[in-house]
Amino acid sequence: MRYLYFVIGFFLVASQVFIAIINRYPPTIEQLLFVNLLTKTITTSWILLWTLRLLTLVTMILSLRIYFLLLCKLTKNRDVAYVSSLIILASPLFFSTWYLYPTYAVFSLLALVILFFVANKKGLIMVCILSIFFNLVIKQSHPKFFEAFNASVMTSQVTDRFQNEDSITEKIAIPLWFKRLSYNKYYFSYKTIINEVLQFPDLETWFFDEVHPLSQKSMVMFYWPELLLAVYGGAVILRNNQFLAKKLGMYLLVGFVFFVFSNDLQASYRQFLSWWFLSVVIGVGIVSISSYAFMKYIYSLVMAILFLSVLFNYYDLVKRQDFWFDNRPIAYGYLFPTIKTVNYKSTVYMTSLIGHAAEYCKFYYGVCPAYYNFDGFNISKKPLARNGIYAGFIGEFAGTRMENNFNDSDIKMIISNVKVVGIYKLRDSIAYLYGENIVVGVKK
Repeated sequence: MRYLYFVIGFFLVASQVFIAIINRYPPTIEQLLFVNLLTKTITTSWILLWTLRLLTLVTMILSLRIYFLLLCKLTKNRDVAYVSSLIILASPLFFSTWYLYPTYAVFSLLALVILFFVANKKGLIMVCILSIFFNLVIKQSHPKFFEAFNASVMTSQVTDRFQNEDSITEKIAIPLWFKRLSYNKYYFSYKTIINEVLQFPDLETWFFDEVHPLSQKSMVMFYWPELLLAVYGGAVILRNNQFLAKKLGMYLLVGFVFFVFSNDLQASYRQFLSWWFLSVVIGVGIVSISSYAFMKYIYSLVMAILFLSVLFNYYDLVKRQDFWFDNRPIAYGYLFPTIKTVNYKSTVYMTSLIGHAAEYCKFYYGVCPAYYNFDGFNISKKPLARNGIYAGFIGEFAGTRMENNFNDSDIKMIISNVKVVGIYKLRDSIAYLYGENIVVGVKK
């Protein structure tokens, strides 16, 4: 049976590497911080990027090994440890972590090493401290619940609430002293904290991101059939293994600390630490079902659906990387190579709306040419310079739109003033008011 687990694991890793090669997704900004330290040419840039990605994959595999050993100690069941590890490995969150976010991979290795080697509460406290340091210092997060302790922010919210009610045409006569019972900074502090706390147990983020009921930008943590397995596994743990239930409760509490100190735009990465330990519950559910002969048909059906879920999601990662991944690297991945196709040298005016343009310039050139200008441009504020090369969003050429809605007439207007070298439509609105189309053009 152990060899079967290894075969499945090898297949999953090989599939992820294949997807990564096909996608050829540009580096994230945290990957650029490493790559640009050593790069001199575009060739070495991609070599260094893939070196970093493979090192990050090795880091995640080491984390998975430590996780497996930790589960062997906790559950006393190697099958549960193997299955839980494969659940993590099959998750698209595992793929996106080694492919795009090396800092999360390093954090997971450090956290799991601490939990494995440092027993009891001391290890949990150390991981809590590591989580706070990682989010506040490394990721430079600004946790939402910090606002609850900011008197000026809370006072502003109280004022806004009163002003909103005063603007209502049909007013409801409520005594001011009664309003003050809930319209005060203490109530809004409480409301802010509770809102953050209640977001932690989030079934959408845990199990339903592949169907995006709220269209949030996030990565799949677990597939929806695993919810049923998690419910069953949780019941088995609570009934038969109080020690494991207590340990998982403590680990999820540490995951909650990580969650509240993070404000990552991707909801799945706010749940990153909890993701590891939620898989144990699913693993227990799978192993428990497989142990009953009369449930073998249900087990086979669930495994078949789960296998198809993995295949479909991996296929979707290939076909729609702009749906799952940040569109900002995709934008630069189009703009810089397109600029290189212009067959004469002139000042290049690059958009400044999405940040880090200079870092991406170095990646795509090795050494960023001196003729690049990263101050941005806006035709509504300053006319375009003759023969200048412009790269940015359609709204920078045609003017902003409050509805972020641009049509063919706007593109025709641009063509009448600028020789368009290339135009590309992004999936996401990463520069609101400026549209989803990015344009490279030369002023006539």
